[in-house]
Amino acid sequence: MNLSVTLTPKTRLQKALQQAGVNEPTKVVHMDITGRITDDDAKNIRENMGETLQELDLSNASFQKNVIPYASFENCTGLTAVSFPDTIVEIGYRAFSGCTGLTSVFIRSMYCSSFIR
Repeated sequence: MNLSVTLTPKTRLQKALQQAGVNEPTKVVHMDITGRITDDDAKNIRENMGETLQELDLSNASFQKNVIPYASFENCTGLTAVSFPDTIVEIGYRAFSGCTGLTSVFIRSMYCSSFIR
């Protein structure tokens, strides 16, 4: 299932998923997120979609201080590709630690396809 959600201060990821009719987050394999992502939103992804979400498009999302926080998407083993907005200035320590399937990252209008694990 492909899904696009918009997050607002009143609509966090869990509510956005419910509004989109998603009863089983594990069925979402590609998700586009617009709006500000909080630690709770990242935790929701880790805990409910970490093994099954493959592509995460954050190119229209934002993070506090333009930093992807510590361990945000840690152990999301299903994740193979992620896109960041051009406003990101830092990726926090362990943000993608344990993402053993991650092979593609798009950031600042450039493409990186190799990682040191």
